[in-house]
Amino acid sequence: MFGLFFFDYKHYPNFDDYNHPESAYFTERGVSEAILKQAENNFNGKRYETAIPIFEMILKENNSDEIKYFYAVSLLQVDKYVKAETIFKELEAGNSVYKEKAKWNLALSKLKQGKYNECKAILQTISQDYEDYDDVEQLLEELE
Repeated sequence: MFGLFFFDYKHYPNFDDYNHPESAYFTERGVSEAILKQAENNFNGKRYETAIPIFEMILKENNSDEIKYFYAVSLLQVDKYVKAETIFKELEAGNSVYKEKAKWNLALSKLKQGKYNECKAILQTISQDYEDYDDVEQLLEELE
């Protein structure tokens, strides 16, 4: 006798399916160009552990939203969730161009940690004007 069993299991989306950090191209003023280039090269080369202390050094001189954003993305990549989420929430509360990107990455942080309901709640606050809103819709659909 042969039987088929179907299991109704919930397949949750994977962080790596949505983890596509943009490249960094820094044009900050007041910070050594060589240090910025180091941060940029390490970030773009996915050497996040190496980029983090460089970002911390830059942030002592220049606390710009751009540097904070890429610093927080680096922290997320190496599972330093609390620190990353604190920065993403700070950016989300402001009015910079990184506001919606910060929300997206905050949602990705929750996804990476398996906090699917929190991820979904954050995704629902992202503006439809966000440049990667197709990804937001796709991830929301997968979380249903």
